[in-house]
Amino acid sequence: MDEVDGGRIKTLRELKGIWSQQALATLVGAAQPQICDLEKGKVRNIDVFLRVADELDCTTDFLFRRGPFAGADTPEAVREAASQMSFDVFTRRIDVSALERERCARVLGHPAAPVTATGWKSLAEMVALAAGPSGPSNVRKISA
Repeated sequence: MDEVDGGRIKTLRELKGIWSQQALATLVGAAQPQICDLEKGKVRNIDVFLRVADELDCTTDFLFRRGPFAGADTPEAVREAASQMSFDVFTRRIDVSALERERCARVLGHPAAPVTATGWKSLAEMVALAAGPSGPSNVRKISA
């Protein structure tokens, strides 16, 4: 098996607010040394590796430096990749209307765009609250 980019795992973990290897280990039901191995580039247990990728809302290709984000080397590029991948997870796993998906997609590329599927869900809820229901029923007349 190819060597995983352990630095990307650590960067994503920290970007997503998971501040320790132990915290990630707890989230994926693994031992901390298994996370340490992954962050050193060693995949010793494929199931743990797959659970880590899932928890980090990323693709395994990203962690192997393959696919559309293979060249994401700067912190900004990794953040942008994390935002896009978590958006993809958000649209696949969470019941999202086409309108919600389209509205949230407008945020992709913004430096403060969410980097977790949960963050995208929160953004969708906030946008829905701010925009209100569509159609003429949400128009209120203001009397003079």
